[in-house]
Amino acid sequence: MIKKLTLFLISSALLLPVLWAAVEFDYTDGTGLNLWIEAGLFAWGLIWAGTGWAIDRHKALLIVPVGYLAVIVILPFVDQSPAKPGMRAVHAIQAGMDESQVRAVLDRYFPVNGRFRHPDFGEVKNGELWFPVDRSDPRFNAAFVIVDFKDGKCVSANFSPD
Repeated sequence: MIKKLTLFLISSALLLPVLWAAVEFDYTDGTGLNLWIEAGLFAWGLIWAGTGWAIDRHKALLIVPVGYLAVIVILPFVDQSPAKPGMRAVHAIQAGMDESQVRAVLDRYFPVNGRFRHPDFGEVKNGELWFPVDRSDPRFNAAFVIVDFKDGKCVSANFSPD
């Protein structure tokens, strides 16, 4: 039984690099908002928790998997960087909105006195409104929100990570 427990504890430590990658990708790309990625990461943690519980019903075996699951559950609700507000804004912008409605959405997700720098949204040029989420930060100066307009109405909105 000791061998199984030791093997499980060592293999549970493998959850930590997965967790690190999840947090890092969320930081750079806002992937914590992707339901499928979150569901997959959560399922992975449940598998480890269930395996530990099946090996030995000792609560100590659940520490790493439950901690992992807690971070995965919280991840969509924490804005670590301006990438996540950029993703939220893109999801909130709907086809058919006019420029003023799009700007209102952008102002809601990037408030002037908010946690992250308020981007310079600029003007609509050639049917596009695009801007970096934080021009002054080299980690995010190439992460763009791009909104396409046709005849004064939004046709699409996209987030392009750095």
